[in-house]
Amino acid sequence: MSSTPSIFSRASIGIFDTIMSFETIEHVPDAQEFLSSICKLLKPGGTLILSTPFGAGKGIKSGVPFHYHQLTETELIDLFNDSELEFQCVDFYFQLGVVVEKVKRPDAHYPIGIVVARKAN
Repeated sequence: MSSTPSIFSRASIGIFDTIMSFETIEHVPDAQEFLSSICKLLKPGGTLILSTPFGAGKGIKSGVPFHYHQLTETELIDLFNDSELEFQCVDFYFQLGVVVEKVKRPDAHYPIGIVVARKAN
């Protein structure tokens, strides 16, 4: 992402109260840079809602065309715990079919993670 100028800059498209990114982060090579760019586009106090399928991990081919990788649950959580990002409140949810749960059931396999993160004021 850093090798070419972004068309998604604050100057070109502004800043937003809410950004939704559903199953996008696995399509970019640098998840950290992607989140940093999104954070810059959020207003203070703005909300990011992001979902991604779980997989074998960063840098590991998933077998799905156009996916650079599919993060593990731990990698997704660690990504949002990065102190350089400006998120002050982060909640993680887990999706199984049409069901979204905050507390995981021990007998369930959740293929998709959802993050709701609020940018600091």
